[in-house]
Amino acid sequence: MMKITTDTLRTSQDALDYIIYMMLSGSFKGSRMKSPLLERKLLLGYREIKEKDRERLEDITAYLTDAVMGNIFPEDIWNGTVNTYLVKNPATGHVEVRCCTDRLVLQMSGRFVNPGRQDFIFRLTEKDATEEPTVYRYSTFRSDDNWSKLPSAGRIAQLVG
Repeated sequence: MMKITTDTLRTSQDALDYIIYMMLSGSFKGSRMKSPLLERKLLLGYREIKEKDRERLEDITAYLTDAVMGNIFPEDIWNGTVNTYLVKNPATGHVEVRCCTDRLVLQMSGRFVNPGRQDFIFRLTEKDATEEPTVYRYSTFRSDDNWSKLPSAGRIAQLVG
C-alpha cells in the first residue's frame, strides 16, 4: 500500500481545487477571475501531479459537475458571465469556487481524502438570501485504476439532496 504524505495530499488537494475551478468557471458563457494569486498557486499543484491522476480527477469532476449542475441548477444561469472567486476556508484549508451572477451564487468545493475518495459539495443561493442554501453532497469511491460505477445523472440528483 502506498504511503500518502502530507505534501502529496496538499498537492492533490490543490490539483482538485484547480480542476473544480476550471470545470465550474468553464460552464458559463464567460468568467472573470477575481483571485489570480490563489489561481496560480493551485495551478502549480495541478501541474505537479501525475498525468494519469490528473485525468482521473478531471473525469470524475466533469461527470459530477455536469450531472449535478445539469439536473439541479436552473438552465438560464449558464448563459451569462460570472465573477469567479477562489475562497480559502481558514478552518479546513480547502478552497471553495464561487461563481457569482447578478442574482445567484453557485459554490462548489471538493476534498481530496485519499486516492480512492473525493468528496464534493455544491450550493446554490440567491444573493442577499435570508435562508440557508440547499447543500448537495456527493462522495466518490474508486479503486486505483477505475472508480466504482457511478449512478446515472438522474440518480445523482436524488442522492445528493
